[in-house]
Amino acid sequence: MSKARRLVPVLLACSITLYARPPLQSNDRTIYVVALDASGKPVSDLTGKDLRVIEDENTRSLGEGDAKKATEPLSVVLLLDTSQAIGASITNLRDGLQQFAKRIYTEVPGSSFTVIHYAAQSMTIAQNKTAPADIDKLVQKTFPDSQGTTVGLEGLSDAAHDLMKAPTKRRAIVMVFLDGMAEASTLDPTDVYKSLAQAGTSLWAINYQNQKSANYANSNSNTGQARDSLLQMACPAMGGELTTIRVPTALPDALNHVADMLVNQIAITYSRAGTATPKALEVQALRPGIKVMFSQTPPK
Repeated sequence: MSKARRLVPVLLACSITLYARPPLQSNDRTIYVVALDASGKPVSDLTGKDLRVIEDENTRSLGEGDAKKATEPLSVVLLLDTSQAIGASITNLRDGLQQFAKRIYTEVPGSSFTVIHYAAQSMTIAQNKTAPADIDKLVQKTFPDSQGTTVGLEGLSDAAHDLMKAPTKRRAIVMVFLDGMAEASTLDPTDVYKSLAQAGTSLWAINYQNQKSANYANSNSNTGQARDSLLQMACPAMGGELTTIRVPTALPDALNHVADMLVNQIAITYSRAGTATPKALEVQALRPGIKVMFSQTPPK
């Protein structure tokens, strides 16, 4: 073999190495974002050259290999309103949850689920389940409570504190709740927001109606205004979204939409100078026509 031919594989190996990120250092941080095209569909082929990370007005340097489709397992908390009125929608809810969990388990191997139900009180039903069969059983055992009021803020707080102990930094709360139902929560929404930010989680909420919840909302003044105000602010601030649907038959599609966002998350790893945690985080898209959904809370 000639000397020129022997150099070819060496040069190819060098060119590949140029795009590989070195091992993580103590000042490295990783965040998870969702990139959307002009039609609102997630795209996951962005690299570090397509994105800009800014912390407290300081731009963090990104190489091409510093952003890629996330492969780390997800820690997901399913936070479910199980108040009495969900009975009319239980089949749609179960179908949507099963399809959602199946897709996460299939496309993000190693992921785990915690399930929290809330009506008059918040209760953790199962923690860190990693087998699809476990979730199937739990979903089939989801029944409406005898109580009509809810404590959604307590549920959110419990979900946040559960995720603070999660083994992976890729975290998500997926909340499904009936629109217009009374809230009996005693927690301060500001404290709940702080817990969510501390947990480093994305927040996705699906708000739906059925005939019972619509009738209740039309005849009562307490329709969960504090809960709704918190979600309207917290969901986009934590890299997720609040989706409102008017018919329970749309629950499977709405949950599949959330799954689509999560399985296409992009992991961005960057270096931070100094030890102080910044107060603000911004992620900008440099590729035309792309919008980025990101948590505004910098990682610690």
